[in-house]
Amino acid sequence: MFYSRLLLIGLLAMLTVACVSPGKVREPPMVNLAGLQMGEMTLFEQRYQLQLRVQNPDDHDLPISGLSCTLYINDREFARGVSNVNVTVPRFGEALLPVDVVSDLRRVLEQLRDAGHKPAKSISYRLSGKLALQGSPFPVPFDYRGEFDMQAKPRP
Repeated sequence: MFYSRLLLIGLLAMLTVACVSPGKVREPPMVNLAGLQMGEMTLFEQRYQLQLRVQNPDDHDLPISGLSCTLYINDREFARGVSNVNVTVPRFGEALLPVDVVSDLRRVLEQLRDAGHKPAKSISYRLSGKLALQGSPFPVPFDYRGEFDMQAKPRP
């Protein structure tokens, strides 16, 4: 009986410390696609570099130690990537994170085939993944959806 009460008190103490620790994410960061550049291209795979904008709406710094992500285009998986980027996004601040992603020939051909069947006025994309935080065993998931207007005219 004594040991079960002691164990319960210990668990409650650990939960209390975990809930008030300064590294806890209270409001999730916003992650969106800020840029995409072509990289190496071979017959079997294509490499791209994504620029992800991470905005931290929380009042604590966000110490990122890595991330993984998947880019979908028109509801089809297009490319995946990981990065061991080590950056701290300041409280109420933002940072650009580079991520190398890889696609294969099959995925590119699927996108070209779909585009040939029905010319699109816009391209929808989705970026999902997770951020690894220093000192935390729990990743922070993100999911962003956007659209690129193919008929928009460039600004002068």
